[in-house]
Amino acid sequence: MTSQNKLFENKHSDLTSFLGYSFVITFVLFFLDEGYYDFRWMMNVGNWAVFFLYVFGLFGGQFLVHRLVKHLKFTRWPKAFSVGLGSIIGFALVVGLIFLNWALFIK
Repeated sequence: MTSQNKLFENKHSDLTSFLGYSFVITFVLFFLDEGYYDFRWMMNVGNWAVFFLYVFGLFGGQFLVHRLVKHLKFTRWPKAFSVGLGSIIGFALVVGLIFLNWALFIK
């Protein structure tokens, strides 16, 4: 395997794992919050739209933190750090966008 193929495979693996982590974190949060410890939230299409908004928000936060960590090389576990801090940043960005939308269009 050439180094170029290994680099591409590693990048693809990171993206896939970040998307999986984002999905699992969001699924647990929706199970607890939207479904009241139940899966009834899955029957509403609007909940799925918000679900994927959170998944891609968390994914974006994780990806951006991972790029920064890889560039600066300041941690021993870049993927774990990226998932933890990136999820918090992504969650804050999604909540901020929801409140910005509420302030601009609903008010």
